Amino acid sequence: MPNASPKEDTWAFQKIGTAFPPNPVKVLLLNVNEILSNTQQALWYKHGKPIHGRSWNNGGVVECSFPYKNAELRTAQQLEGNIQVLQYSGDHNTQGFWYEWILYKDRFEKTEARQLLKCGDSFPILWKDRKEGTLLGYVDNKTEIALFSCDGKVYERKGGELSNMYIIMRNTVGGPPHCECSTCRVAPPPPGPPPPRVMIDEWMDIRAGDPWPTRALVKALDKTLDNTIAGENPDQYVALWYQAGEPVMGRVWNEGGKVAANFCWNKNEYKGNVGSIQVLVQLSDHVRGFDYSWIPFPQAASFDKDKEWIPVHVNNTKGDISSGVITFDGKQILGKVDVRNEKSSAGFEGKENVLVGPACASNTMCLGQQNMYVALWYKHGKPIHGRSWNNGGVVECSFPYKNAELRTAQQLEGNIQVLQYTGDHNTQGFWYEWVLYKDRFEKSEARQLLRCGDSFPILWKDRPEGALLGYVDNKTEIALFSCDGKVYEKKGGELSDMYIVMRNTVGGPPFCECSNCPKAAPPPPAPAPGPPPPRVMIDEWMDIRAGDPWPTRALVKALDKTLDNTIAGENPDQYVALWYQAGEPVMGRVWNEGGKVAANFCWNKNEYKGNVGSIQVLVQLSDHVRGFDYSWIPFPQAASFDKDKEWIPVHVNNTKGDISCGVITFDGKQILGKVDVRNERSSAGFGGKENVLVGPACASNTVVLCRKARPGYKFD
Repeated sequence: MPNASPKEDTWAFQKIGTAFPPNPVKVLLLNVNEILSNTQQALWYKHGKPIHGRSWNNGGVVECSFPYKNAELRTAQQLEGNIQVLQYSGDHNTQGFWYEWILYKDRFEKTEARQLLKCGDSFPILWKDRKEGTLLGYVDNKTEIALFSCDGKVYERKGGELSNMYIIMRNTVGGPPHCECSTCRVAPPPPGPPPPRVMIDEWMDIRAGDPWPTRALVKALDKTLDNTIAGENPDQYVALWYQAGEPVMGRVWNEGGKVAANFCWNKNEYKGNVGSIQVLVQLSDHVRGFDYSWIPFPQAASFDKDKEWIPVHVNNTKGDISSGVITFDGKQILGKVDVRNEKSSAGFEGKENVLVGPACASNTMCLGQQNMYVALWYKHGKPIHGRSWNNGGVVECSFPYKNAELRTAQQLEGNIQVLQYTGDHNTQGFWYEWVLYKDRFEKSEARQLLRCGDSFPILWKDRPEGALLGYVDNKTEIALFSCDGKVYEKKGGELSDMYIVMRNTVGGPPFCECSNCPKAAPPPPAPAPGPPPPRVMIDEWMDIRAGDPWPTRALVKALDKTLDNTIAGENPDQYVALWYQAGEPVMGRVWNEGGKVAANFCWNKNEYKGNVGSIQVLVQLSDHVRGFDYSWIPFPQAASFDKDKEWIPVHVNNTKGDISCGVITFDGKQILGKVDVRNERSSAGFGGKENVLVGPACASNTVVLCRKARPGYKFD
């Protein structure tokens, strides 16, 4: 039966940060059996001119990226209003067409059936083979120039470079391959080779609270669970959700004819109104070219390339996220499994319940990195140095071994060791000093190389993609570093400007403020053109834990005073603090609570306080030690793009934002929190949640901690 007359495309008007619309159109590449489950087409108008971009679902809300001239536009302020997200409900029988992704070079084929999806002179294009990851952008039909945006940059491609990229068409003939509707005939298998079948998982977009779907879904263990957690529905189905760009597997169930959902992420349980999610459809036997089964973890996580069963997964930089049934105290429940990092968890009883590795206490921090620590591991009795880091109070690590990066408990076959240092040079008899590798033979009477066997740590500080800590084999003078599943080798002269760590047994570190180190009066100003004396030009962050005794060193205080009017129930003496979650830096506050350190941070809509684990606090160095000054500057001046500006925000840069500390005013009340200067966003944790200001509200109600170099000094 022919299709009905094709309808118009449907675009949902959306404000950035509002609930993600239902039935968004995914990128579905049938010819290569690939689906991008969290990349959707978006549309925006600039001075009446349409521009296509990309949108995605972040925890049930809309985020987006549009390339405009030489800039990536993402925020509500930059985009000046609504965007639109492409939707498709029903099927080819009700709509009269279906969406088909084809190669750009094939755009003039089958023109009797295909219509280009476009608006004005703009149409979407998918750069599938981009080395850093697939990107959705747009083509200007007049110039045949395509623009793509990501991570603050815009990329241009044109002419023949577009040939093997994908564009989206409206196909008005029949239905898509393997359509299961009642009007598409299911032909019997022909003789000879097997017929073409679907080889990708089908995820259906849905929202918590929607009517329960009529299509069959993939069920936990293919049955009603015999013995699940008390109070949980035993009929559990596989679901997928996104938070901060990360895929999160969880479960849905039928609750009075409606979709109910549960996910866990970052130690928290999320249920109820979680917004837009995806559920895994159980395709019919005659459509699928594969089978599902529930396999024990050891077989599923095997590194055997020839293994039969492959986990259903969404790969991500922070883990290989799959769905799994997990047993807690003899009770089974459907949750998520991080195959790469040997970690599984499920949400119930108000929290994320995890099966994971050991936690980390106090650690020694490396030069220039606020979340990288020296670690040690033994392989067949041979010591190897690597790096560790603090992820929300839990230790994670990376070691290079031959050609492989080892990170999991299974790969490392036991414990690792993390270098610690408590007290100071008076109690320890030495202090750690990072020196250039080429200077390793200088001051040998005072310095001792930190090593174990023939291995010693080395810091590749000037690596373009970011500093890495690895190790040197002293016998071969070959250094190995590991990151993102790869191992990098450097040797000989390539090591000269890298840093190694020494035990210095003479005196204390430069600018030490202990009672035994002399406090010489600041020298008189040197007559021109003599240089000023050397001083510290980097912020000093001190490692500490929530609940530790309050430090004796001076800390940087909010507005340099007791806040006059803070949130009810909050301590008005607030000090700058730093914490890490899922690799992201999070600024917050600490205060003295009965002689102990109390802390508060906010991240991903939640407030975190109490036992938050390892944190860092910003030390207020003495005047004669610092070559710079701190001050609290209104957001508009702090966020200025003027390269010659005096005051620079105290910040930790990250792919998701430029994270600073600031005092934020909510309804006339001041509180210390975090500021994302790049995205014009500030927030603070109180009242059990993250309280957020965006755009003009942020700019007019936020002051940012900044620093300025003193005359004669400059920052690196």
